[in-house]
Formats: sequence, C-alpha cells, structure tokens
Amino acid sequence: MYTFQRGKRRRRLLYSTVTLVILALAALVLARSAWLAHGKYALARRNLADAKRQINELRARQTYLEQEVGRLSSPRGVEEEIRSRFQVTKDDEEVLVVVDQPTVPATSPSGAKRLWEWFKRIWR
Repeated sequence: MYTFQRGKRRRRLLYSTVTLVILALAALVLARSAWLAHGKYALARRNLADAKRQINELRARQTYLEQEVGRLSSPRGVEEEIRSRFQVTKDDEEVLVVVDQPTVPATSPSGAKRLWEWFKRIWR
C-alpha cells in the first residue's frame, strides 16, 4: 500500500500546474534556442555562397591578369598596349582616322505642320 501511495504522490507532483508550467517554459527556451541556431545556420549558408561566388570571380580575374602579364612580358605586347592607350606611332608610320559623317534627318514637314501652314495662309 505504501508503494501505491508513493506512486500516487509522484504522479500528483508530475502533473501539478507548477511542474507543467516549468516544463512549458523549458520547452519554449529550447525552441527559441533552436530557432536562433537555425537563423545562424541560414546566415552561414548565405555567407558561404557569397564566399564561393567571390572565389570564382577572383579566380577568373587571376586568369585574366595572368594572360595580360604574359602578353605584356613581350615587346610586341607592350607596343600594342602603348598604341591602344595613347594612339602613338613610330617615326615612319602614319595614322589614318576614319570619321563617319553625322546623319542629319531630313526636314520634311509633318502633316500637322502642313495643315497649320495652310490655315495661316488662309487668314492672311
């Protein structure tokens, strides 16, 4: 009988309002911690994606710069770069610059202008 009463006392203690409130608060604290951890995980995942994108961009830039260094390491590459940037020539060369003529639109009066001119002529 004593063991039965002891079990009843334990059950009453476990299902009391105070115990349930404490368990609910503990569950809320754990849920909040899990939510915050998930937010940090999502932020870390975005940062990882950004870092991978930056690494790919930097690798592409590195290959481009290595090609440019290779091109500029020869005298011909240096000469091409100087000619393209500063538009210079050697002593025995001439530069020919071709300029397109600007296109001027034809000035034909539109239908509204013609009608207006007609009205002006009538009232003179």
